[in-house]
Parts: sequence; structure tokens; C-alpha cells
Amino acid sequence: MKSIVVTAYTVDPFEGSEAGMGWNFANCISQYQDSKITLITRKNNRPSIDKFLKNNPESISNKINFQYYDLHPFVLYLKKKLGVVGSEFYYFLWNLFVAYNLRIAKVKYDLYHCLNFHTDWIPHFLYIAARKKPVVWGPIGHHEPVPSWYLDKYKYPLKEKVGEFLKLLIKKCSWDFFPLVKIAISRSYALPMNIDTINRINMTSLEGRNWSQIKSVASDPPSLDSINLKSKTNSNFKILSVGRLVPLKGFCLTIHSFSCFYHSLSSEERKNVSLTIIGRGSYLHKYKALAKQLRVDASIDFIDWMPYDEVLKKMIEFDIFLFPSFEAGGMVVVEAMQRGAIPITLRNGGPGETVSFKQLCVEVTNSEKIIQDLAATLSHLFHSHSEASLIRNQVISHSHKFYSWQYRSKQLHNVYNDLLA
Repeated sequence: MKSIVVTAYTVDPFEGSEAGMGWNFANCISQYQDSKITLITRKNNRPSIDKFLKNNPESISNKINFQYYDLHPFVLYLKKKLGVVGSEFYYFLWNLFVAYNLRIAKVKYDLYHCLNFHTDWIPHFLYIAARKKPVVWGPIGHHEPVPSWYLDKYKYPLKEKVGEFLKLLIKKCSWDFFPLVKIAISRSYALPMNIDTINRINMTSLEGRNWSQIKSVASDPPSLDSINLKSKTNSNFKILSVGRLVPLKGFCLTIHSFSCFYHSLSSEERKNVSLTIIGRGSYLHKYKALAKQLRVDASIDFIDWMPYDEVLKKMIEFDIFLFPSFEAGGMVVVEAMQRGAIPITLRNGGPGETVSFKQLCVEVTNSEKIIQDLAATLSHLFHSHSEASLIRNQVISHSHKFYSWQYRSKQLHNVYNDLLA
């Protein structure tokens, strides 16, 4: 029996995004053949984990030995006071002290895996405890800054542009000058999640190719029978966008391109077209004002918040998932694809790389061109019912095959087999 220890900063069986990825990757690892899994996470994740295990006594998750660790309460206080910077510094220290505690505990494992935050610029330290045993780091990744032209065009506060500049500066210093990141890469088998990470860290130049790409995003697809394809054939053209209402998600592009598409239609066609935006954030008022300015507020439904499970159920009702986000991940894109919503994204290392259908990905050029191309893609799918139906079936098939947790388990277990051979 192989013993594996996993460090996962955030894990929650009832959430999506980073915490949901942590939970599902942990379950992928727990299915590895003849293995004993110890997972170390933060104490604030315990209530959700305990609730799930109590309600699901037959779950594979019961095979995992969960352990909980946090730093001194004063460090937690500083983390909360400093916001994003505090969280990232806390994550750095948490990794360091978890590795140190594993080393002094003198419990030997066959493999060590640092699972998330999915960041490629804050190092892990598991090699301190692992000594000569294999260490896996990832999936790791990052996203490029939100473009300045986007922040300028839609008049976001100056703090957003300053924040993006500082984040990029810190990342570049970490990649180029911080030796601990280079040590972590050299002492690990890395799992970059996107092409941006492979290029930024220049992994192709590493000797021995001690890495392989594994996407961080995946989801448990519903059965094909549960996708009500009949609702896709009605006369309505329903567009959905989901995410935190922050600049990174590109909601101004969503609203603006929808406006261009909407106003290109006849008055009769407009009756059958709508956009729904589900999300919460401080820029809700800004997006509502933009919709009103562009004269599409009557055709856009803003839903402030919905429970995760309800969002997944609601996705089945929609024809299009419009998501011109600048991020590196985008699990919500996978969830929408698996439920029959055709995704339209930017051609980038995040959602664009996930979608992989070129006709559904718009080149990131200047703002006006992006808006025109997004609107043109919407218009083409609206007027070409047979082609849209064919694309929808291809999207469902592709996402069910390559973006299920079963497929992620297979990828991960292949890595483990090679390292533990």
C-alpha cells in the first residue's frame, strides 16, 4: 500500500471554483490503487468536510485522513487586515510551516503533493519533508493582468489599474529573482494548467521534462438524458454569464457585445433574445448602468446570487454561455458546456484554451474588434440553427470526455504510476 500526503489550502465539497477543485482533486487522489491518503488543509474547511462525510458515509472521501492546520491567530488577524496581499503571504507561510511540521513529525510517505492555490509564483516547501521521495506540485497556473485598455475604456477606478500593475510586478519578481520558486520547480514534478504557465516559467527548457500539463478545471457531467435538448429547439435565444462581478471576468464586454448583437436584430427577433448575469460583487451598479446606457437593460436579468447546485441546474435552460473573461481557469465554462450551453470566450490560456473550438473563441485585439467579433459570433449562432445544434452536440461530447473528474483521475494516476514505479 502506498502512502500519499496532500496539502490543499482550500477544500469544500459544497463550493465551486478553487475550493471545489481542491475537494474533487482530493477525491481523484483517494481513488489511486492501494493507497492511504492523508490530506492537510485549513481549519476553516472542517465544518463543510465534516457535514459532507456525515451525510455521505459511503463516499470515497471517507478513505481520506483529514488533518487541519492553521498558523497563530495573530497571523490570521494580519491576513484578514491586509486583504489579498495578506492571503497570499499567509499561503506562503502556511506552506512553509506545514512542510516543516511534516519533517519534524518524521512520518514517512511514498509521495507528497502540493495541490492548490493553483498559483505558479508562490512556492511550496514539501521537498523539505519529502527528502528523496517524489513531490508533485499542481495544477499550477496564473492569469495575465486585466488589459489596461479594458480598465480605461469602461472607466474602472484607478485602484484597479494600480492593483493589476502591483500583482504583475510581484509575480515577475517571484519568477525572475526569487530562488525559492526555482527550487520548488526543480525539486518537483510540476503540473502546469495552461500554456501561459508553461511559457512564463519556460518549462520547455527544463531538462528531463519533469512536468506534464493537467487542466485544473473539470466537473461531474450530468447524464445526457438529464439535458433537456427539447428546450434548446424553441424560438427563444437565451444567453447566460456567471461569475464574480469584478474586472477580471470581462462583464463589460459581455454587456457591450450583447448590446451590439441585440440592436442588429429586428424588433420581432429581439422579443426572443435575453441575457442573464448571475453574480455578486461591488460593480453590480456599474454593469446595470452600462446596460441602461446601451439600451438593453430591459433584456438583461441580473441575479445577485444563487446556490452552486441551483446554478448548475439553471444552466440547462440556456443556449449560449457568453464569458469573455481574462482569467486562467474558468470551471464555470466547463459546467456550462456539459449542460449544453455553447460557450463564447476570448482566445486565451484560460477559458479559451478550455473551449478549444476556434470558431467560439475571439482573438484578443483591441476593444472594438473584440466587441464586434463577440456580437458576430452571437449573431451567427442565432441565425444558423442547424450549425448551432451541431456545435452544441460537439461541445457536450468534448466536455463530457475531456473535462470529467474521471478523466482527471486517469491523468493524475498516470503521473503517480511513473513517479512511484
